Amino acid sequence: MQEASIAVLVVVMMFAIGLRTHPSEFVEVGRRPSALLTVVFVNVVVVPALVLTLTTVLGLAPEITVGLLICAAAPGGPTGPLFAAEARGHLASAVIAMVSLSMLSVVTAPAVLALSLGVGATLETDAILALVGPMMRTLGGFQLLPLLVGMALRRVRPRLADRVAMPASRVANVLLLAVIVGLLVTKGRVLAEVGLVAVGLAAALVPTCMALGLAIPGPGAQRRSFAMVTGVRNISLALLLGAAYFPAPLTDATILTFGLFCMLLPFAIARLVGRRAAAPNPAS
Repeated sequence: MQEASIAVLVVVMMFAIGLRTHPSEFVEVGRRPSALLTVVFVNVVVVPALVLTLTTVLGLAPEITVGLLICAAAPGGPTGPLFAAEARGHLASAVIAMVSLSMLSVVTAPAVLALSLGVGATLETDAILALVGPMMRTLGGFQLLPLLVGMALRRVRPRLADRVAMPASRVANVLLLAVIVGLLVTKGRVLAEVGLVAVGLAAALVPTCMALGLAIPGPGAQRRSFAMVTGVRNISLALLLGAAYFPAPLTDATILTFGLFCMLLPFAIARLVGRRAAAPNPAS
């Protein structure tokens, strides 16, 4: 049931974003690839290295360390653009970053885990390739297709798109709140399984990742988008990786714990940042 709710949330969210964006905005982002390359570097290299360092220093249980590393190695969570919209970020930048990271992480995540954990012999090529199909179908069917439909409607019927955009965004927000409440009710117990230190680290890592994204040079709206995308990890991919290579209950619990904070904290921070961005500047 929760998987279906999240799927509906992602479809509505991407459709709403498509209604509010124009192809020229994506072209504009593509003309400055340095920022996107920096986002990729931060998410694929910096975040996993930071998590590996912290888990080593804290001496966490191996299953917890693996769970946190899997989340760190799996960027490109689908709710990043929704949080970017809440933070009044640049939507095209958020979508391009999310899609790029989602596609890359299917290949880079196993490689990062192999390098971080020294388990290269267990990450077989066939098993990695088996992940590509489901993830690409999810990316295409639940994210890119509704985005393109929304953009097409905006191009063909711009007035209708303007009328539909706000209700669609509100529906996405309601669904997001429902998903968050559902996760807290059904998955909140995993916090006790993981332990206080690991829960605290997971809670601290999400805003830390957001700060790393915000530090990427660029216009304010684009930096807010990169912050939200970097703060959200691809929990679906993380769970697939955990089930394929590290089938331990405590590892799954750690991934779910990280996933809870990836929904709760970016949502709260995005709402706060969005209100501040919308407030009039007294100096102006």
